[in-house]
Amino acid sequence: MSPDTDLLAEKIKTIGGIIDACAVYGSYDIILELEAKNLKRLRDKIIEIRELEDIGETKTLIQMEEGEENSEGD
Repeated sequence: MSPDTDLLAEKIKTIGGIIDACAVYGSYDIILELEAKNLKRLRDKIIEIRELEDIGETKTLIQMEEGEENSEGD
């Protein structure tokens, strides 16, 4: 992890809707938590992040709401 990674995480934190961003070890350099009211706003924020200099790749994981895993009555 380089100081540039920490700086990029701090830059990401300035984007509206970002709850937290921090540098990590492993396959990716930064993990962040983002809150969006709907999928369109989520898409817009992802596009904004991808347009930042030094962003090479992103991976999006959407958190399930509590109880959502059994939404089909199983």
